[in-house]
Amino acid sequence: QEHRLVFFQLLKNINEYFFEVMLEFSDHQTQMVVDSVVWAFRHTERNIAETGMGLCLSMITKYANSNKCNRFFQAYMIKLVQELLVVITDTFHKSNFKLHAMTLQRLIMISESPALTANLWNPPQHFSSNAEYLHHEMISLLERAFPNVHPQEVKQFVDGLYAAKREPPKFKQFMRDFIVHTKEFSNVDCSELWAEGKTEAVDPAQSNQLLLPGMRAPE
Repeated sequence: QEHRLVFFQLLKNINEYFFEVMLEFSDHQTQMVVDSVVWAFRHTERNIAETGMGLCLSMITKYANSNKCNRFFQAYMIKLVQELLVVITDTFHKSNFKLHAMTLQRLIMISESPALTANLWNPPQHFSSNAEYLHHEMISLLERAFPNVHPQEVKQFVDGLYAAKREPPKFKQFMRDFIVHTKEFSNVDCSELWAEGKTEAVDPAQSNQLLLPGMRAPE
């Protein structure tokens, strides 16, 4: 596992200090990076998953403020939300709950950002905004994943996330309530969902900088 952790720490440093190089990557190279990040945050080894989740949060924020904003999120917004919902609602990744919440919150804000001018959906679909499209997709993904939860409860959950997107404590509480409500967690110790733990991946100064003007785990 150690060599994998070193690899993702290297990728994290490239993202942090040489992001302009990543902006020059081909579509295939960018896809390899995204796939690697997803593989990391879905991993069941805690350090790898935490490193991958922190990298994902930083990477999406940098892309949202770059000239590749439209291209990147047209390709990866729904994929990242889908993969993120997997780890949020499984029982293997509770320790990274805070990073999960921060990342989902950031993706919702990005969908409303004026910097994201391209439509995320494909014709013949039509939505009034990217935020509306993402809202629709999140409901669809969760309804398929949790047929035991009433569709109205799923909609209320997603509505609540959107309403609380600028209120992190309230946003996290909506997530906790929904997670505990699902049968997936009925016999699982959920105490880590309330633990801030080691997931302070973004310091206050960086957090201010990052604000926008918007199912199985791998082996």
